[in-house]
Amino acid sequence: MIVKDLLTDPLTVAIGVATAVGHALGIKFVVAISTAVWTQLGTLFSALSIASWTLAPSVPWLSTQLLQTVALAIGGLYVLKRLYRATDTITERVNRLGVKPRGIRLNSL
Repeated sequence: MIVKDLLTDPLTVAIGVATAVGHALGIKFVVAISTAVWTQLGTLFSALSIASWTLAPSVPWLSTQLLQTVALAIGGLYVLKRLYRATDTITERVNRLGVKPRGIRLNSL
């Protein structure tokens, strides 16, 4: 199973749409679950990495390919979360210093 197959699977699409709609409508259960998953992305990535690249090859009933695909998807989300946090921190520190960004003026070139 490749990532494209996983992302286009009808169950994945249905869960994604239900989560997005539930979050947009403010359904408390959906918001709580998605917030918990977002908060624990690092832990989930670590656990899935261990399960998919260490345990699954040794345990016949664990699907190595599925676990690896999910681990890579969670890892991608974790990277996005870390990048968002880094840019937010940099913006906050620059704003605290009172530095105003300057645009490039074409007539000064």
